[in-house]
Amino acid sequence: MKTLEHRRICNSLLLLYKSLFCEGPRYIRDFFGFKDSTYNLRGSGVNLSMPRFNLNWMKNSFTYQVAKFWNSIAPDLRKGNLSKFVKSIKNKLF
Repeated sequence: MKTLEHRRICNSLLLLYKSLFCEGPRYIRDFFGFKDSTYNLRGSGVNLSMPRFNLNWMKNSFTYQVAKFWNSIAPDLRKGNLSKFVKSIKNKLF
């Protein structure tokens, strides 16, 4: 059985994936933006920009935490279809 923290992370990532690529809520998509780079880097165009805060307690916010976990996932898993994404985050990610 997975821990509560693991399930929260998986559900948050799933909600983000659906918001960005499928039929998820549009207002969540508005919180996030993809990081643009002028260099040809691996994973460019699939990393989310990290919001900047002056206070440490803001690093516990949904936007910051989900962007951090999203950027830690391998780029090939982020580009797959929904069922592949769900299987990968539930089995292999943590």
